[in-house]
Amino acid sequence: MVVLTTGNFMKFDRKLKKMLLLLIVLVIVSLIATGMILSKLMKDAKEASVKQDGPWFFQQSLETGETVILENAFLISSKEKKITFLHKNEIYTVEGESSEELFGIADIVIDGMDISKIRLKPDGKTGVLTSYNENTLTLDNTNVLNRKEDVPVYKIIEGNVQQTDWGAFVIGASKIKCILQEGQVSAILLEEDTMPQDVRVIIKNGNSLFYSDVYVKKQSTQEVISAKAQMQAQNINVLEVTDEQGLFLCDANGATSGEAYQGSFRILQTEEGIILINTVDMETYLKYVLPSEMPSSFEPEALKAQAVCARTYAYAQMHNASYAKYGANMDDSTSFQVYHKQVPSEKTNLAVEETKREVVSCNGSLITCYYYSTSPGVTNDLSVWGTDNRAYISVMGLDTANQLNLSQNGDFSNYIRNTYDCYDTESPYYRWQAKLDISQIKDTQKGLLQSIEVQKRNNAGYITELLLHYENGQETLIKEGEIRNKLGNYLSEIVLNNESIRTDFSTLPSACFEVLHTENGTITLQGGGFGHGIGLSQYGANAMAKKGFGYKEIVKYYYSNVAIKKIE
Repeated sequence: MVVLTTGNFMKFDRKLKKMLLLLIVLVIVSLIATGMILSKLMKDAKEASVKQDGPWFFQQSLETGETVILENAFLISSKEKKITFLHKNEIYTVEGESSEELFGIADIVIDGMDISKIRLKPDGKTGVLTSYNENTLTLDNTNVLNRKEDVPVYKIIEGNVQQTDWGAFVIGASKIKCILQEGQVSAILLEEDTMPQDVRVIIKNGNSLFYSDVYVKKQSTQEVISAKAQMQAQNINVLEVTDEQGLFLCDANGATSGEAYQGSFRILQTEEGIILINTVDMETYLKYVLPSEMPSSFEPEALKAQAVCARTYAYAQMHNASYAKYGANMDDSTSFQVYHKQVPSEKTNLAVEETKREVVSCNGSLITCYYYSTSPGVTNDLSVWGTDNRAYISVMGLDTANQLNLSQNGDFSNYIRNTYDCYDTESPYYRWQAKLDISQIKDTQKGLLQSIEVQKRNNAGYITELLLHYENGQETLIKEGEIRNKLGNYLSEIVLNNESIRTDFSTLPSACFEVLHTENGTITLQGGGFGHGIGLSQYGANAMAKKGFGYKEIVKYYYSNVAIKKIE
């Protein structure tokens, strides 16, 4: 029998304590090791998940071991250990913490799976964008800023941040905030998206944009200004000329031609020559567009329909960047709308005034109000330009064509050789016959044109593929404009629907035609309509007005799913 004495018991107790302590240490070490293993497994699993499904910037940083910087992102929020930002048109929400709520443009630094740093960028220059090119932009006509190559543009709409592009800007109207980095614009915030009151129109010198000099006469004082001489005398590249009573273009002796221009002239000296820009309020601009685009003799309701379309088209073109480097929105030619080529009349002015600020919209956005002179009875769609149709453009008038399948040459031939009850029959361009002289003009590579062959038509009967046979090869044309322009080179005469003969056309009236025959160096075409055929037919609108339709009914006939509203 073992008897535990006090001394023995104390020795045993110490041993037990040591064993328990050792056991506790082993358990703690085991737990730590297990935790580390689990942590590593979880990290590895997370890394694997990120590499497989996570955002690209985490993947890239993990794979390369290098820092990734997301430049000029837009921080939307940083709440509840989540950071949400917009970068290159994608919205990301990732884990991350910030000591304060962040909002605005920033560089975001990525290290592995973490956002290691956020560099919020301070506000830069603010002003109205008045011109831009690939290297610079100008605010308020005076503040020229250098810009980086890839500059993101952000826009806040009803509290939501969206990334857009430079097409969102309206020269002379868009108020923007430029974020600067090393003295260059690195990002832009579009602060105000308002409809402009004025339009800036380049007044072309015939087919050219440039003048060697521009002479302007002020109506109030009869003073004649040589733009070139005045800019040289003042050592400036931009000259502003204004007169409340109007400005005439004239020669060096002050002899004028045409009506006075309202608004002001902005005259630029460029390396290619002098650019002339007329800044004028939108409604005055339209008073000079309307008689230039539609005969003043047309019915009042047709003129009002045209005024609404012209206004809508002008506003839509304000986002066009073609002349952004000159600080202009459009020019005065058919490339946009013909401006200041005819004198306004009381009728045309009244049509503009009675539709003041009215525009056409579809699903809340302004449409592009395409219009033209005459349809062959059926309106066209955008397939003739090789682009997708829009909700407001559709083929109209097929019911008057006895449901013929106009995409088939046989049915189309029956249609184009006859007259149908439609709104365009009073137009001299409703039906026409064109003669092409192919005996003289030689292609440098392919020789003389021998014949042409229609390969495809769309549902409105307009040609979408035309094959040209030459002595030494072939050529395929697929767009309405190139078909009309190419064959226009061979035009000798056109016999119109009223039996008048025209020999002054340089382009074919439309791409809606069939080939009647080819003989003795002449191709004869039977066609109809004048223009691209998309949207509103001006002669059709006039016929509808004569039948008692109001301008809103006319507009809604030619454009589907639309509403007419006032610009605020």
